[in-house]
Amino acid sequence: MPTLHVIDPLLKHAGGHYLGQHQALWQLCQSAGFHMIIYCHNEFTESQAPDGVKVHKVFSDYSGSNPIDHCCVTLGISNQSCFEDLKNIDVSSFKLEDVLFLTSATAERVVAYGHWLRSFIEDFGGRLGIYTTVSSEIDDTMGRSIRRDGIEISEESFSKLDDVVITNELKCSMYRYLFDSLPTLASENVKVFYEEPFPNPKYLELCRNPNIEFTYLHSMYPGTDEGRMERTQETLTITYLGSGGVGDDNKGHHLLGDIIDTINGARSNIDFNIHLGKASKGGVDDDLVLIKKKIEQHTNVSVFMGLLDCNQYSELLEKSDIVIMPYGPRYGHIMSGVFDDCLFLGIPCVIPKQSKMALWLDRHNVNFSSFNDWDAASISSAIDQVIDRYDYFYEQFQHAQKICRIRWETRNPFTVFGIPLKLAKDLG
Repeated sequence: MPTLHVIDPLLKHAGGHYLGQHQALWQLCQSAGFHMIIYCHNEFTESQAPDGVKVHKVFSDYSGSNPIDHCCVTLGISNQSCFEDLKNIDVSSFKLEDVLFLTSATAERVVAYGHWLRSFIEDFGGRLGIYTTVSSEIDDTMGRSIRRDGIEISEESFSKLDDVVITNELKCSMYRYLFDSLPTLASENVKVFYEEPFPNPKYLELCRNPNIEFTYLHSMYPGTDEGRMERTQETLTITYLGSGGVGDDNKGHHLLGDIIDTINGARSNIDFNIHLGKASKGGVDDDLVLIKKKIEQHTNVSVFMGLLDCNQYSELLEKSDIVIMPYGPRYGHIMSGVFDDCLFLGIPCVIPKQSKMALWLDRHNVNFSSFNDWDAASISSAIDQVIDRYDYFYEQFQHAQKICRIRWETRNPFTVFGIPLKLAKDLG
């Protein structure tokens, strides 16, 4: 039986959305008659992997916090560490009928991937997929031109990113090294996936082999063809997901207390599911514990702390009628995996107006509710709009769901290689 080999150095203390992508790959494997092996971080909890998937713990932490330590065409500190870990993978076990899927192709490992591939890829002869991150790697300035209703994303949105990125030309050189490492004689067996729906054209021009196919791959949610059941109850469930696993201050968790107070003050038919998922080495961060104490005083609020496994994450999401994303400036130039999953399920979202999420919905003619200001009043007002016109916004996001489902069916890592998939109902 052929095997899907998934190389993922980032699979460590992650859960929820991030782990769900591996569950989605496993579902594809089952429908294609494939085994699946994940090559992950040494600290990954093996029990979190989907049942039936083999786990090989390969990767360690990369040293060096300065971007220049890893952003160079030669093997910088973090790329050198990744390359040493990659050499521990037994490539002699890769077969001609297998698929090798490299994820997390970012600055910390993109050169290491290219260096590693050059050592054996011509002899591999199988199918190779590379899942790259474009949103903040190649073009850290593209988002500055995003506009909606005449509003330009402010320079403040990019201040955090500008502190850590280095010149685009250097990053382009790194990716060019990776793409130049790909075999030229078997280009039909090589696919490059990118997660950013609005990539800079320069990124797609980096590969000198015109036969290498670039494919926009939407979020890999472990969903079903049936989707979610239509809402029949009078009470609406509003969900906040701190992240797939970790999260940061840009998730807006500090605004939740005031948002819940405001909505509850005007409504009686609302339930809240709140996931506070920003983790630290000692457990959940202290600031989230304080937020929990405040919001759990409401009888209609359920609080979930720490990391979610794939099933917990999916269950929370699929029980949601509205998902709120009170996200801050960073989301002016990146997308959200939780947002992608909501689109796949057709769940109405409340999002920042100055964001790439808003741009995606705008370009696909989906009307939505958004907030201008990153404060509880503006966000609560946007939530009220969805509650008051829920049926309308539900229909809008059903349109978005159709777009995402079709793209997932046609652009997933198996279909693009012409590997036939069985429908879930035929698997028995």
